[in-house]
Amino acid sequence: MFFTVKYAEYKLQVIVGNAGVRRVKWVLSDDELQNQTSLRKPKWISSLRKMLHQHISGELIPIYEGIPLDYEGLSPFAVDVLKHCAKIPAGEVLTYGELARIRGSSPGAARAVGQVMRRNPFPLIVPCHRVVGAVPSSMFHYTGGGSTMKRRLLQLEGVQLLPEQTSLPF
Repeated sequence: MFFTVKYAEYKLQVIVGNAGVRRVKWVLSDDELQNQTSLRKPKWISSLRKMLHQHISGELIPIYEGIPLDYEGLSPFAVDVLKHCAKIPAGEVLTYGELARIRGSSPGAARAVGQVMRRNPFPLIVPCHRVVGAVPSSMFHYTGGGSTMKRRLLQLEGVQLLPEQTSLPF
């Protein structure tokens, strides 16, 4: 089953399987949208739709609780990183090294954490936009809609950025 939530010129498509959310992806054109299917809607779908709409409209959703995620095909390391990332509160950011350290890895695991964030199948629900690089040139890479979207999401959450700023004040 699929459903779409719109934000400005972007559309957020949520793909749902039997075990929970399988993927969330930003799409720029209707050509990228997958067709709706008629699977039975789980009860939590309406809550998720409402939370996503509120979030991308500027309301802070601290943590998406009660939304099952389907981690099938992900490594245990990736699942653990995603679960730790999901706990980052709105308005806060961590570097890849800090997230590695919090989950019990050495800061040297920052690249591996970055790869998990790059492949995050659940943007917004698992807020990979709140994880940034320690080097300013890598600060705003975001596969879930590009650097402009990452900047918008962080600003929606109250992270203060100057228009020309390429790094965060920490």
